[in-house]
Amino acid sequence: MKATCGLKFNLIVGGKGDKYETIKEEIKNCELSDCVDLKGWIMGDEKLNTIARANIFVLPTYFEGYPNALLEAMACGCFCIASDIPANREWITDGENGLLFNMNDVNDLAEKIISISKNKIGKYRIGKKQWIPRTALHEESVYGKIKQYEKIEV
Repeated sequence: MKATCGLKFNLIVGGKGDKYETIKEEIKNCELSDCVDLKGWIMGDEKLNTIARANIFVLPTYFEGYPNALLEAMACGCFCIASDIPANREWITDGENGLLFNMNDVNDLAEKIISISKNKIGKYRIGKKQWIPRTALHEESVYGKIKQYEKIEV
């Protein structure tokens, strides 16, 4: 990716799955240590500070019950690219407030990262209120349900 896309980048990877050591070795073998920081789990203020400094946040997950990390990134004003799964579609409208990529297509993800980096990143660095899509306010969404419960008088 480094040689073919023509972009200067720094990639910070958070999380620690069963392929952590393999990925760490691959970063070394591909001579990407100068631009890829494999941090493992990032928590608390360090996590929020890391996200807040990012231009792009990528959530490449196959399953997500509730995408907390995605919502944190959106609240920090990051441009978000996430796998096209139901939980992420509740918060991202593809092409409107982020991008969704096909889960099993690494080229689709790479193309979207490169495209945003080359063309549109400044356009999409907007305030956090604009990142919450109108669909999130719908009555069937989690946010919509919370708003309904707040209206109930005890």
